[in-house]
Amino acid sequence: MIDFAADLAHILGGPLAKDAVLTPRGGAEISIRVVPRGGDFAVDLGLAQAMVGRLILTTSSAGLARPRSGDAVTIGAVNYEIITDAMSDPRGLTWVFDVRQL
Repeated sequence: MIDFAADLAHILGGPLAKDAVLTPRGGAEISIRVVPRGGDFAVDLGLAQAMVGRLILTTSSAGLARPRSGDAVTIGAVNYEIITDAMSDPRGLTWVFDVRQL
């Protein structure tokens, strides 16, 4: 049988994940581990399209309230703003959200 929670703990404890600090609006800082991944999307500009880069972060949902748009995340010395409310995976083990660099 597959133990998804154990697999997630292994991924977040491994080299793919990075230490980060989540700061909810009006709240206290929370230390978390995130797995960053890139993704691009197209924006229509009249007759042209522009590709816009974005960063998607995944973190464990265990004991963590849902991150909201406007919350801040710091990875190393780089600050980001969450631009989408976090979405949970079907098993409720992770939060996934988009950020933009400040």
